[in-house]
Amino acid sequence: ALIVCTPQEVAMLDAIKAINAFDQLDIPVWGIVENMAGFEVPETKQVFHIFGQGKAHELANRFHTEVMKSIPLISTIREGGDKGSPCALHSTDQAGKLFQDLASLLIQRRLQPVANPFL
Repeated sequence: ALIVCTPQEVAMLDAIKAINAFDQLDIPVWGIVENMAGFEVPETKQVFHIFGQGKAHELANRFHTEVMKSIPLISTIREGGDKGSPCALHSTDQAGKLFQDLASLLIQRRLQPVANPFL
């Protein structure tokens, strides 16, 4: 399982419940993705942590896993979703690259050969 949450305290509580449920079902948690990790003002590059900061790392430490990616608030993520064209399909913009990097990381670290059930 890949746990996706925002850096808010209440989101962490929900993530803990999910992790505990996965544990009861013997489903491994591969890592944490922190969504809405901050907002960067384009003109000044100043970052505001509107929803808080650091909770994903606390969660990862508590459950002995890692934060695989922090995804900031980027308008093209929402815009792509609204249009039905996810930003992950567009390798040329920042948001698309974030999701492509996450997918590559998951493949690198977690892809395991599956036994052929017909053999």
